[in-house]
Amino acid sequence: LHPASAWDAAGIGDWEYDHLRDRLRLTAATFNRLGATPAVDHLPLAAWLACIHDADRPAVEAALADAAHRDDLVTVAYRFMWPAG
Repeated sequence: LHPASAWDAAGIGDWEYDHLRDRLRLTAATFNRLGATPAVDHLPLAAWLACIHDADRPAVEAALADAAHRDDLVTVAYRFMWPAG
C-alpha cells in the first residue's frame, strides 16, 4: 500500500511541489479539502497559494523558495482558507 493511498483513506491531505513545472501534485484528500474534484493530480501553485491565509502566505512562499535550494524537506505551518469561509 502506497503511503498516499493510506493517507487518502484516512482523509489526510498530502502535496508535493514540482518547482520545475511550478505546480503541486495533490492527493484526492487534499483536493477534497480544497472543495474541488480532482480532474487531474496537479494544481498550479498560484491557485493553491490563493487558499493560504493572507498572514501566512509570505512564510509559505519563503519556505517554498528555500526548498528549491535544498535537497531536504521543508516544514511550514499555515492556515488554510476553506471555500465555505
